Formats: sequence, structure tokens, C-alpha cells
Amino acid sequence: MRYENVHTARLFRSVRLRHGLSLRAMAKRLGTSSSTLNRIEDAHTAPKPIVVERLLALEETQDLEALFIQAYL
Repeated sequence: MRYENVHTARLFRSVRLRHGLSLRAMAKRLGTSSSTLNRIEDAHTAPKPIVVERLLALEETQDLEALFIQAYL
């Protein structure tokens, strides 16, 4: 686990659970594989910028900072 990925991992898992999606369903919506999403959620890899953009679109926001705050509430 890489320290800089811990917050991103929590954000991705939080959004997925809030939407009630399985790992596979979330990965499909983000245009990535379930194994890649699993590695993101486990803080083993950072998401590509396009995947972050798709996460923002799923949440219907451009406020990444607000999403990070929600992930910790």
C-alpha cells in the first residue's frame, strides 16, 4: 500500500458503496477492469486521470475536494 493512494482508495470505495455497486459494475461504469479497480481500492495503484473524470461524472460533480470530504464522513 502506498501512502499517497490511501485517500484515493477510500474515495473510490466510498463512492462505489454509496451507489450500491459491485466491484464489477463500478469498474464497467468507470471503463476499467474489476482487477484494476480492486487495486485502486486497495491503494496498490493510482487511477488514471480518465478514471477520475468518470468517477466525477458518476457523482455529477467536478468538486473532487468535496468528494474526498464525503469519503471521510
